[in-house]
Amino acid sequence: MDENDELMKKVAALVDAPEPNYKGEVGSDALLDKPDVDIRLFPSRESPVAGELWSMSGEIHNRSTKPVWIVDAQTVYTPAPEMWGLKSQRGSIGAFFPTIKNRSQDEVVRIDPGASYSVIWKISPLDAKDREKNLFGEVSAILRNYVFFRPNNFVTSSTVHVWTTPPEFENGKVTNIGSSYPVSTIKEVTLDASPWVIIAGAAIGALFMFVLQLLFGRIPSPADWSDFLKLIFTGPISAVLLSSISTGVIVTGKQIGRAHV
Repeated sequence: MDENDELMKKVAALVDAPEPNYKGEVGSDALLDKPDVDIRLFPSRESPVAGELWSMSGEIHNRSTKPVWIVDAQTVYTPAPEMWGLKSQRGSIGAFFPTIKNRSQDEVVRIDPGASYSVIWKISPLDAKDREKNLFGEVSAILRNYVFFRPNNFVTSSTVHVWTTPPEFENGKVTNIGSSYPVSTIKEVTLDASPWVIIAGAAIGALFMFVLQLLFGRIPSPADWSDFLKLIFTGPISAVLLSSISTGVIVTGKQIGRAHV
């Protein structure tokens, strides 16, 4: 499929898309009851790695005296844009409700007073087409997305639309978002650099040093083709392999050591 066909499909999808339910999203001008709800976020590991799959758990606790309802598509987690990678345009993701069978329609859960409910957000930075590739394809996608990524602590957030009255549905989708009360919380997450980016940098550095040594006469120039082939296999290839393996071992060792601290 070429770019024109892909563009035509997107245009057709926009034309066939139903009119947004603005009335249900806006709601009435009546004040909503504020639900007494706490939201706590727990990353699946202390320091997720750029380009790798990780997850965030959320615990929603109802401290009020009335039941509340939540909907999966309106229970979202928003990583910082940098965490998705340079090429990605993604933003917020909906929650996974572990007690309800996964379906294309909206899922709803009731939380009674004093009860808590845990949800999961799966963060997969690579697109589906990149995940379907082999190892080299995935590594290439990680390098494209995170070659200029700088590890840091990032502020992420979660917003949960909470209904104090039962939500209304039509064709499997909630229609009265304007009748819900949004509750938000933030969580700081440390995202480490991808080891593949570090290994690639070390390999390029080793190759660059080999070329410099060859240019400045630190390495004897080959006299014939056999010497040239020996130089190629014993010089840049061994330098790249040695630096890549040693860097990979060091990076992996640091990550394992941090996980056991």
